[in-house]
Amino acid sequence: MQSFEILAELDENVLNLLKILKLKRDVVFENEVKGMARRRIVMGFHEILKYLKSGRIKAVIVARNMNWQEEARRGLKNMCDVEKICVSQGIPLISASTKRILGRILQKHPYISAIGIFDISGYEEEFQKILNLWKIDDAFKMYHLDQNSMFA
Repeated sequence: MQSFEILAELDENVLNLLKILKLKRDVVFENEVKGMARRRIVMGFHEILKYLKSGRIKAVIVARNMNWQEEARRGLKNMCDVEKICVSQGIPLISASTKRILGRILQKHPYISAIGIFDISGYEEEFQKILNLWKIDDAFKMYHLDQNSMFA
């Protein structure tokens, strides 16, 4: 499979999973008690960082058109901290789609740069397919560049 085919399939699967999780979140939030009991996604680097430190995040999806070096220069320390924690704790940091498309899928305008996933219960197959595509992608190889050894 070519790289662009992998990226297209990865984007499609990520967007489908996010649509499903968003739909579930909307249904659950109609009942306030259930809404607080089972949160599935969180948006924004600050919120993701907070929940990464508590160990509740299973995966982080970041827009592919994020410019990490430029954002770090502007002083967005949370973004770099999220990347470091994901690498150190073995949490998948999946680059998919663009900021604008992620925002449209979750109906947050103008855009969303990052999404943290808490709970994938009921959608393990879809999530596993995303992880398999991510491991084939070049972003996975870049994700492991900072590791000191093969066994870390």
